[in-house]
Amino acid sequence: MRKLFPTGIILIVSLLLAGCKSYDHITKNPRKDNPVDKIGWLKEVTEELKDRDCSVTLWELDGKTYYGVNVKGPEKSYDMDRTTIYAADGSVYLVYGGLMTPPLREKANAFKNKAVYRGVIWESNPPRK
Repeated sequence: MRKLFPTGIILIVSLLLAGCKSYDHITKNPRKDNPVDKIGWLKEVTEELKDRDCSVTLWELDGKTYYGVNVKGPEKSYDMDRTTIYAADGSVYLVYGGLMTPPLREKANAFKNKAVYRGVIWESNPPRK
């Protein structure tokens, strides 16, 4: 029984560390080829939003690249969260969140169902007010 105890702890700690590395790799580690550092308009957007609780996500749809900028509203007011989907050239493709008209909701759902999510490429998490 004594020999199993340290082995069991080592196994559990190893599994926990492996999970943390995976999480950190996806959301915390900076990418060497991060589009936020290379694309002027995207860098400007992140500079403006660095003091807000927000994130930038990478999407692909029909062979084209899109960037989703999700800005959270005040704490406990989730209907004020807004996501703006930008085309690669910086033009606004879609804005959604909160109360939406049926056509806008359909367009947002169609995007989310068809687009391929590639992950978070930038985020800022100051305390929400």
